[in-house]
Formats: sequence, structure tokens, C-alpha cells
Amino acid sequence: MVGSNEGGNYWVEDVIETENLLESPTAFEMRPESVAKVLENAEERGLDLIGFFHSHPRLAAYVSDRDERFMSLWPEKVWIIAGTGKEGEITEVKAFKATEEGVDSLEVKKPSE
Repeated sequence: MVGSNEGGNYWVEDVIETENLLESPTAFEMRPESVAKVLENAEERGLDLIGFFHSHPRLAAYVSDRDERFMSLWPEKVWIIAGTGKEGEITEVKAFKATEEGVDSLEVKKPSE
């Protein structure tokens, strides 16, 4: 996700998809070159890489152990996780950020709110 951080409020301007290196519907891994390309694209647009988005198929939006490990590598980034239903529909969206104490939940608002 690219956008801006204004006074602790994160504004998502664009979500840029990257290839999942793992052939798995329940786990993901990004190619470092893909992240570099997103960083370059954001910089060209005057934006920052502010975080990452992924879904949990047929599960709630929560921080898994695997998520927490990745979050610790990018503690300054926001992680938006979508829970999905049986048909793949998004049932909930939550945001999280790693802290020294663990993981904090963040409030998610649409621009119109």
C-alpha cells in the first residue's frame, strides 16, 4: 500500500499487487525486487510505502503468528488484513501495527468518514 502518514494517520492512496512466491492460498511471500519496484513507483508519485494488505481466506481478520513475524521486520508499516467468507467475499477489514510490546490494532476509516 502506498500513501502518506500525516500525524499518525495513514492515508492509503493505492494498493499495488505483487506476485505471491508461494503457491498457497493461505500464505504469501513477496519477491524483494517487487517491493523495490513498489518503493520506486511510490517515490515517483510523491508517496511512501505505508504498509501491506492481504486476506485470510475463509477466516477472520487477525494477526497470525506468520503475520507477526513479518510485521517485526517492518515495524513502521501498517498491515491491513481482510477476513473473507466462504465465497471469497470480504467480511471484515482490520489494521495492525507492530510495537515493542507486540501488535496494536488501528482504527480503519473510509475517506468519507
